Amino acid sequence: MLTGAAVKITDFMERHGAFEADDKEIYFFGTQQGLIYVLNLATLIFVGIISGAFWQMLFFALAFIPLRSFAGGYHTSTQLKCYMSSTAMAVIVALATRLVVMNSLLISVMLLMFTAVIMFMSPVGNRNKPLDDLEVKVYRKKARIICVVEFLMAVMFLFIGVSSITTGIFWAFAVMVLLLVLEKLFGGKT
Repeated sequence: MLTGAAVKITDFMERHGAFEADDKEIYFFGTQQGLIYVLNLATLIFVGIISGAFWQMLFFALAFIPLRSFAGGYHTSTQLKCYMSSTAMAVIVALATRLVVMNSLLISVMLLMFTAVIMFMSPVGNRNKPLDDLEVKVYRKKARIICVVEFLMAVMFLFIGVSSITTGIFWAFAVMVLLLVLEKLFGGKT
């Protein structure tokens, strides 16, 4: 997925002296990952726009991406499956932000429960990204800090009435918990 574009960009950079020929594979990998990241983010924002949930999806992305980076969780076996499942997840989250109505107490309780699960389970490696002892220690600390900061922001914005931020963080936590649990239950089996 996006391999052709990554090859062209990497070749262009090499022709213009951006890196040594020995480093081409590293630059190709980084370029390909960057393109995939941009495509996923653009899709998420597009889904937010067409669903009328732009702000909620923007805050979902801002909360989810850093948390996902350190908490880990389930990953699909191919980039295409990843993109398709990410797109489906974006559509479901966008619809949920528009259709699911909860009161402040329920949101607060569920956010607290999600936070506890994320704090307890993180980080969760997978077969494509196993974690060594040092990574577990470092990632756990970073995931917990991010989780607590985002939880406090969600609660603060809930009580001052900025629901789009709270909603985005709420669904980011819900998806994060789902991915952690899925990896624990089914990791390595797909």
